[in-house]
Amino acid sequence: MISVQSASLRRGRKLLFSNASFTIHAGEKVGLIGPNGTGKSSFFLLLKKQLELDSGELNVFQGLIAATDQEISHNNENILNYVLDGDEELRFWQRRYDSALTENNTAEIGRATDELDKRQAWQSDTKAKQILAGLGFATDDFDSPMDSFSGGWQMRLNLARALMCPADILLLDEPTNHLDMDAILWLEQWLKAFTGTLIVISHDRYFLDSLTTHTLHLNQQTLLRYTGNYSAFEKLLAERIQLEMSQQQQLEKKQKHLQKFIDRFRYKASKAKQAQSRVKQLEKLGTVVITQQSSPYSFQFADPGHMPNPLCRMENLSIGYPDKMIAERINFSLQPAERIGILGRNGAGKSTLLKTLVGDLAPLSGECWQSPKTEIGYFNQNQLASLDVNASAFEIMQRHFSADSQQQTLDYLGKFGFSGDQVTGPSGHLSGGEKSRLVLGIIIRKQPNLLILDEPTNHLDLQARDALTLALQDYAGALLLVSHDRYLLETSCDDLWLVKDQAFSRFNGSIHDYSLATLDSSTANTSDKKPTDERKLRRQSAAQQRQKLAPLKKVLRTIENKLDKQTKRLDEINNELAEERMYIEENKAQLKKCLLEQAELKQQLEITELEYLEQLEVMSQLEKD
Repeated sequence: MISVQSASLRRGRKLLFSNASFTIHAGEKVGLIGPNGTGKSSFFLLLKKQLELDSGELNVFQGLIAATDQEISHNNENILNYVLDGDEELRFWQRRYDSALTENNTAEIGRATDELDKRQAWQSDTKAKQILAGLGFATDDFDSPMDSFSGGWQMRLNLARALMCPADILLLDEPTNHLDMDAILWLEQWLKAFTGTLIVISHDRYFLDSLTTHTLHLNQQTLLRYTGNYSAFEKLLAERIQLEMSQQQQLEKKQKHLQKFIDRFRYKASKAKQAQSRVKQLEKLGTVVITQQSSPYSFQFADPGHMPNPLCRMENLSIGYPDKMIAERINFSLQPAERIGILGRNGAGKSTLLKTLVGDLAPLSGECWQSPKTEIGYFNQNQLASLDVNASAFEIMQRHFSADSQQQTLDYLGKFGFSGDQVTGPSGHLSGGEKSRLVLGIIIRKQPNLLILDEPTNHLDLQARDALTLALQDYAGALLLVSHDRYLLETSCDDLWLVKDQAFSRFNGSIHDYSLATLDSSTANTSDKKPTDERKLRRQSAAQQRQKLAPLKKVLRTIENKLDKQTKRLDEINNELAEERMYIEENKAQLKKCLLEQAELKQQLEITELEYLEQLEVMSQLEKD
C-alpha cells in the first residue's frame, strides 16, 4: 500500500503539487497522467526515495520497487545477462551458490540452493528469454552485447530488466515509447498477469484503458485519484468541465460540427472493417471535444485546395537498401482523401516505404511516382534532431513563412502551446514533445494535400494527441499514417495496409482484428504445442463468416458507387445553380431543368442512402451472429 497525506512538492521554485492526499492499495494498476512538465516523473523519484516532500507524508508499505531506467547503459555485457541482472536477489544467491561450489562448502551450497528454489531460479533463463522475445528481440540477439543496439532498443532492454524483477511495486515511465504495436500488445498481456502494484506513466489511451483500474491526474498543481481507467476519468472530467464552462454555445457548435462529419462519413464506411470501427470511435469523440476545451492546443488544417488523382503511384516497386531487400512487387495507388494506416512489426519496412515515397530513399527497382501537383507534408522523428538548436521557435517559423507578420506567427505558435521562453528561447532547450509540436505546426501551416506521418505521437502528451486526432477529422487531404497509437489509427484511418514478409497488401480487418491476430501469432511462436482444435475451429468459423458476408459486401460496393455518382452529380448541379448567369432571363429554361434535376437527385440520394443503411444493418447483424 502507498499512502500520501497532505503532500506538497517543489522542484526549484516551481510548485508541482500541494495538499495531495490519496491511497494506492496493493494490487491496483494505476495510470499516472497529466501534461508534460507537471511532475509525473518527479512523483516516481519520490516513491524511489530519490526525492523528498517539501511537506506532508509519503509512506510505502510494500517491499521491492522496480522501475525502468531512463538512461542508456554503455557496456559490453550480453543482453540476456543484462536482463537477468534485473532480479538482484536471484543474482546474489547465484553468486553465493557458485562461490560455495568453488569452496566446496556443503552447508552454504544447501542454503543457497534453498534460496534459489524459492526464487524459481531454474526457470529464470526461460523467463528472461520470454520477455526479450515479447519485446521484439530475436533468439540470435540474446548473446549480443548491449552496445550493439540503438538507443531505442536499449530502452527496450531497460524495460525488460524491470519486468524481470519480482517486484511488489512496478513503476513504468512511458514504457510504450520505443515499442511497435506487436510489442505493446505483448506487454499489455504481461502486465495484466502482474500481481503486484503497477503505476504507469503513459500517453497511450488504449494501453491505459486496457490495463488500469485507477487514475492519478496531475495538473495545475493538484494530484487527484480517480476510480477507473483513462476513459472513465475522461468522462468524469468532461462532466466537470461542462458544469464549469461559460462558453456553452461554442462547445455545442463544435459538437454539431463533429456530428455532421460523422453523419457524412457513415454511409461511405463499408469499404473496410476498419472504417466501421472508425465510425464507432468517432461517435465517442464528443467527450474529447469537451475535455479539449481546457487544452492549450488548437491544431487546425486549412483546405489543401487542388488534389490530383492519383496523388502517387507505386508499380512493381522494390524497396530497401543495397545489401538488404525490405519489400518487393509493391503495387499501390493513392487517391484523394484516402486515409490509410500502415501496420507491421518494427523492421518490417513501414518507415522504409515512406522514405521511398517522399524521395529520401531510392527504389531498388520499379516505379515510385507522384504527381507534380502533390504537396507532401512529411513528419518523422529525424526532423526533430534537424531543427536549428540555436534558433527559437519564432525564428524557425519566420524562416518558413516569411510573409507572416510577427503577430501572426506568435498567434499561430500559441495554438500549438508555445508561450514565453518556448517562443523566444533556443529550440535546443525544447523538450521532445515541444519539438514535435513545432514540426507538426510547420507541416500543418504548409497546407499539404498528402499528409505522411511516421510516429507523430511520440513525445506528445495526451492533450496534444487529442488535438491532433480532432484536427485530422477535418483534414480534407489524403493520409498515410504509421503509428503504434491504436486510438489515433482507429479514429483517423478508413483502411489498413500491412507490411509483412517482404510484401505490402491490404489488411482486411480493424485494429482490433490486427491485435487479436498479433496475439495469436505471439502465442503460437512461444509455444511448442500444435494449434489446438479450438484455434482451428476459430479459423474455420472466420472463413465461413467471410464467405457469408462476401455477397453482401459486393452489394454494398455497388450502392456506394451509386451514391458517389449521385453525390457528384448533385454537387455539379449545386455549383451551376450558384452561378449568377443561371438567373438571367435567357437561361430560364436551363434553370428550371437544373432545379427539377436537383429535386430528383435529392430524392434519389435519400432512397439510396436508406437502402445503404438497411444493407449495412443486415451486415452488422450477420457479423454479430
